[in-house]
Amino acid sequence: MGTIAVAAAAGLLTPRRLLAASWPEAAFGAKNESDAVKALFGDTPVVDSDAISIKAPLQAENGAVVPIKVWTSLSDVESIAIVVDKNPAPYATSVEVMPGAGGLYSTRIKMGQTSPVTCY
Repeated sequence: MGTIAVAAAAGLLTPRRLLAASWPEAAFGAKNESDAVKALFGDTPVVDSDAISIKAPLQAENGAVVPIKVWTSLSDVESIAIVVDKNPAPYATSVEVMPGAGGLYSTRIKMGQTSPVTCY
C-alpha cells in the first residue's frame, strides 16, 4: 500500500481535504522569508516558541535532499511550514495536520547553501 493510501486508511487524509487544499502560489513565489510568512499567514501574529524543535544536519551531504524533522508539544497544531532563509525561494514546504495526528513532520527539502531553517 502506498504512503497516501496508508495515510488515508489511517484517517489522516481524506479525499475532500486533499481536494480542498490550495496551492500557496504567493508563498512559493516569495523572494524572502518575511514575504513567504506573510503569504502563508497573512496578518496572523507569528511568535517564537521553545515548544517547536527542528532536527537537521549542520551540513548536508547532498543539498538536493536535506532531511528535516519537526515536532512540537503545542496542542491543536493545524499546519507546519518550513522556510529556508537563504534559498532563492525561501518557502520549502508545509503540511496540514489532521486533528489528533499530533505535531510531528519529517521530510526532505532542497537547500542551495547552508542557511537557517525556520518552522512555523
